[in-house]
Amino acid sequence: EHGGFPLRQPLFPPETIMASGFESERVLAARKEDKRRQREALLQQAKANYEKDERRKELKRLRGEDTWMLNDVNERLEEMKKEHTVTKKKHSKKHKREKKKKTKREKTDDSPDTSSGSSEEWVEAPVAQSSSTEQAWKAKKEES
Repeated sequence: EHGGFPLRQPLFPPETIMASGFESERVLAARKEDKRRQREALLQQAKANYEKDERRKELKRLRGEDTWMLNDVNERLEEMKKEHTVTKKKHSKKHKREKKKKTKREKTDDSPDTSSGSSEEWVEAPVAQSSSTEQAWKAKKEES
């Protein structure tokens, strides 16, 4: 004991701390090399684990463990899906829409009120039949 107080132990060993605060190049190089080796070992371990998992998955796939249904059941379901898509194509919505449009057109054509309000219909007539330009483009329904 020194003056009634016990001697304290240093927190760090004296070889790691130098008086000037700098570390020797040898210590820095050793520390870097140690970190590099640890990283390399960790990388090798991760790579080995990955390859092991991939091999295990491939073996399961080859044994058929990745499918949870029997092959017969799976094939039957796929056939049913194909049949279902074929029936859907037969009853498309476009076909129904076209029918509705046709009925509307027929109703508008049969209606007695036309936009012009006259009994004349504009029809293109051949030029050789009539000499006057007015009669060439305009023909009455009764004549045609």
